[in-house]
Amino acid sequence: MSTLRGTADRRMIAYLGDGHGGDVDTAKRLVELAVSAGCDGVVLPVRNVRQGYAEEAHAQPAPDAQHNALSLGEVLQELELSAHELKDIREICRGQVDFIGAPYDLQSFADLEATGPDGYQIDPAVLKHTPLLEAVKGSSKPVLLVAGGCTEKDIEASIAALDSENVTLLHCIYAGELELEATGLWLISRLRERFGLPMGYLGLEPGISGAIAAFAMGAGTIEKLFSIDGSSRKGAMGAGLDRDELRELAATLMKLQESMSGETSRIIFPEELGYSEDPRASLVAGYDLPAGVVIEESMLVVKLAAHGVDPSLLDYVKGRKLAYDVPADAPLTFGAIES
Repeated sequence: MSTLRGTADRRMIAYLGDGHGGDVDTAKRLVELAVSAGCDGVVLPVRNVRQGYAEEAHAQPAPDAQHNALSLGEVLQELELSAHELKDIREICRGQVDFIGAPYDLQSFADLEATGPDGYQIDPAVLKHTPLLEAVKGSSKPVLLVAGGCTEKDIEASIAALDSENVTLLHCIYAGELELEATGLWLISRLRERFGLPMGYLGLEPGISGAIAAFAMGAGTIEKLFSIDGSSRKGAMGAGLDRDELRELAATLMKLQESMSGETSRIIFPEELGYSEDPRASLVAGYDLPAGVVIEESMLVVKLAAHGVDPSLLDYVKGRKLAYDVPADAPLTFGAIES
């Protein structure tokens, strides 16, 4: 099976959404910014509005104040990218980041497939679009399945329609205005246990805190909505990151991955050695002890000291003689013990 770019433990993906505004040059710039931020992939939603949306949906009012004089269909048509433009965007990605298409209809899937994408994403709107899911399955490419605005039964049906060996499940609370406390991050472990699939997180809340927490909870694929200024032109989506936030998130996830990787037992780490002079539990003389005396447990107490023998070594020092006097309340050191 082919895999998306990134390590086995971490993938950082920028969801471009509709931040390009239908302009291919802006879309290319978004890709370049995602690359410079350290992302492993970009997700681009693609729609053929006339073929994919019913007339009733076309006539709906635009969901944002910026386009309140237009219908939803008119706004979405402004955002459409041609098949040729998709190929241009795909070429910008090649060799730098994975190009992941999020088709909303079969024509858009065909246009994306012609570009040779690295994978597909199933957004919440098409979670139950069985013909589209079957087409994506037929591509044999990796799939990011966004579990937003749905039930576990819906997720189960979608997984059944896809090749589960190719699927990474992304937890998402699909809402336009979302606070951190409403992100439902506990579902990451729940869904992993329920479906046994690699987990990810598509975060629509402001900022990067939720994404960082999701990664620490085991979501190896982290995806965030991204635009040049952090805004999104599609009202159904939540808050996006700007380029500085995206860069900060990518760097933080890389550091977190390093901090969470390791197979050795608990040891004293090099970073801790600089604090070895801090007072720690040590064996200390309970009263004046003369040179030559045989050390007994009753002669010693445990106090915090900078250079004392570790109390765990009491059995080692018992029965040995002192090489020189140790005054009361002074730490017992190895130098004071005859070998």
